[in-house]
Amino acid sequence: MKALALRTRFKHADRDGDACLLVYDSADLPPSTISADVRDVLIHRPNTPWIYVLCPFLPSLEARPLLFDSLAPERAGSLLSLVTLQKLEGEEGGWTLQHVDKDGISNPLEKELVHGWLFDLFDSRGGLVRAPSGVHFAKLSGQHTDRFLRTSNVLLTSAAVGVIAFFALALVGDMRVRRVYVDTAPLIGVAFAMARVARAAGMILSDPPVESFSSYGGLGNLPPIGASDLFLLSASTSGSLATALRDRGATVKMIITLFLLGPSPKEASMGQVVCNLTLTTDRLFGYERVVNASAAQCGFCKRNYIQAPLEGDQFMLHKRDAVRLRVSQLSQPRPARDALSSLAKRRLWSVDRFATSYKTNVRFDLAASLQPGAPLLDPTVRLLRRFTPGLLDAIVLVGIESTLFREIAAAAGLTDQLAAAALYDHGDLPQLPVKDGARVLVMVGVLDDHAKLRGVNAQMRIKAPHGDVAYLSVLTVVDSGQTLHELSMFLSYGERGADTFTFRSAQTLMLPNPDGEPSAWIQEIELLQRMSADLEGALAPRLQQRLAELSDGTSTDTLFIAGKTHPLSIAADFVYLDTAGDIGTITQADIFVVVANLLATARCDNVGLVTPAGKLPGAVVKSQSVYGQVLVNLATLCPRNMRDYNDAVLRAAMLRAAHVQELNYSVDQICSAEVLAVFEAEVESWSSGHGNSAPEILMALATGRLQLCRPHLERLVTLARRSIPEDWAQQLLDRVTQKARTDLG
Repeated sequence: MKALALRTRFKHADRDGDACLLVYDSADLPPSTISADVRDVLIHRPNTPWIYVLCPFLPSLEARPLLFDSLAPERAGSLLSLVTLQKLEGEEGGWTLQHVDKDGISNPLEKELVHGWLFDLFDSRGGLVRAPSGVHFAKLSGQHTDRFLRTSNVLLTSAAVGVIAFFALALVGDMRVRRVYVDTAPLIGVAFAMARVARAAGMILSDPPVESFSSYGGLGNLPPIGASDLFLLSASTSGSLATALRDRGATVKMIITLFLLGPSPKEASMGQVVCNLTLTTDRLFGYERVVNASAAQCGFCKRNYIQAPLEGDQFMLHKRDAVRLRVSQLSQPRPARDALSSLAKRRLWSVDRFATSYKTNVRFDLAASLQPGAPLLDPTVRLLRRFTPGLLDAIVLVGIESTLFREIAAAAGLTDQLAAAALYDHGDLPQLPVKDGARVLVMVGVLDDHAKLRGVNAQMRIKAPHGDVAYLSVLTVVDSGQTLHELSMFLSYGERGADTFTFRSAQTLMLPNPDGEPSAWIQEIELLQRMSADLEGALAPRLQQRLAELSDGTSTDTLFIAGKTHPLSIAADFVYLDTAGDIGTITQADIFVVVANLLATARCDNVGLVTPAGKLPGAVVKSQSVYGQVLVNLATLCPRNMRDYNDAVLRAAMLRAAHVQELNYSVDQICSAEVLAVFEAEVESWSSGHGNSAPEILMALATGRLQLCRPHLERLVTLARRSIPEDWAQQLLDRVTQKARTDLG
């Protein structure tokens, strides 16, 4: 077939069938070509009562014999006519769309046919672009949406450009157009095609200059607008650009939107519309309306979907990669296992559930770890003996009590050596006198606030120029090997190079930074407080009990919601911690720290702290972007790994320790389906006395930390309502449903 064939469903009187438009862009068109194309239409679509022919670049007097002097009318056996532009008698500048049959009888062309044909053109060329999973578009108008109209997909042939230009010109008619402005560069071809169509139709339309003003971004650069300036807008879902042009002085009838999706054809729209793409109850074609929302009201932003900013019609087309953040035994180097095992079972760890700073929310009982027989006393004593400068001038304490420091110094046999040195808290550094070549010991308890120690270092370079300063830490917490390397370089480097000063730690551990996002417990307590207020005190007793537990900010044993009959605890076969001995002394905080350490290492490609600096991959190397999404791979832990690590406390710790974006499975259908399978099995086993992580799963869904694709979420909610009939679960599920409805508008 030589023609561009466009089809739409049409009903007229008692006839119902396809209406086909054959568009020819050639000036040298043999009648046999039209005849063959009509034959092919009827062979492939026998139920085509109406066939129309359009030659936009040929005068109708030349096109009529090409159509009606061929075999096409005889072959059609149906209503065959030529679409033309005809001037309205007695109306200045007015033109109308007509279709002329072989007898020369003209009739107005149904407007719905035009909309239907152009919809077919737009749809078949992929004009409606949907955002990939986990992405939504942020337009220059400030509106957010998950769909975008890209007219440039349609303007790929001269026939397509010609048919659009033809029907657009019918809205303009005879008019002296001074200038033509298009919102995107691809429409320049449409503007030139309109001039060519006008010449063929005998219209009074010169060849005006054409310029692209780059949509919303170029509104401020437009010159003063005249009444005869024509504006061609590629596509719109709101009509806001046309409104903005009107407000700047454009004549309303001179604003032409080629494709509009949103207002129905029966609703008033700003300017004139060539093709309305909106589906209505009386149409057999069209798209559902695009929902636009401001950034503050955007449901996709609330679901942590990545924004893909649009400029003109430039945006991403390919699907984003979902990087699975795999936790395995490679995520725990031997030094990390030894350290965690030595510090567990002693109630040294706790979690500040409501921490809002950028440093880790894990808290460490420094005093208990330095008592006789405690795991960090001997390493700290050895540290002091090896690296304390001789004949000290001053001692600066950071995060460690002076009494505790003196006890450690005594255990190290350094009491007399340190007695002559003045003792300062880091807050008293301004009182430290300046001394050239001074020897200073900076003793740090838990080094998890690197900015504070960098501040101490900056002051020491002033207080002890050309001196010897040793920075000794009992426990140093970093989020990556690269961060440790950078901290060491900063503290050690001076006028004598990289070893000017000394920095050492008795123990170093890798734990993630919370990145400033609210902790899982902050989200939980805020949710329960809202639920209690909304339910006017009718919060389920179990949720009321949980709300009371959360009143204590720092916790060791109530980090996770209890299972069906008892608090969550670890099983004896946990591979990431030495469980020999009294397993009952392993706290929930111990488990949380282990899981947090595993995640921190996995985020750095399983590179620990003993890797040489030259081979470090950097800090947290996985990040969210328009082109990639990082997922904590709970799905990988089931069905394969999750069968081995089936403790509810581990699943709870993973849900609490992961970053929110890492649990956003709604951005990848495959991952979402795999996670769904894990959680369905957990929820279903609740009635049989198992599935103890189900409360944590429901809480993560209700707070929005855990997100699944919409169909998977609905499926899990339906199963949970049936499997867990208790009032606390039903109330959480109500919140899940309400949140999903609100987020998606």
